[in-house]
Amino acid sequence: MNKFILDCLTEGDNKTFNLSRSALAGSVLVYLALSILDVIRTKDFEYQQFGIGIAALLGAGNAGVAFQSRTERKEEDHGGS
Repeated sequence: MNKFILDCLTEGDNKTFNLSRSALAGSVLVYLALSILDVIRTKDFEYQQFGIGIAALLGAGNAGVAFQSRTERKEEDHGGS
């Protein structure tokens, strides 16, 4: 499981952490935590508002990852002779 998470959060060389992927993962975790806290406090869950919010977060985050992936390091780009 740790290797899977590491592969999701790093660039092509599996050593350099990708800022946009890490920020997206953190944002999703915070969004889910705050949504759970709100449900616990208010006992009310708005499905449509949650869906719109998570869709906007994932859409913008994945667009950022897609734009940034063009500048990602590949294994053959560095190291070696």
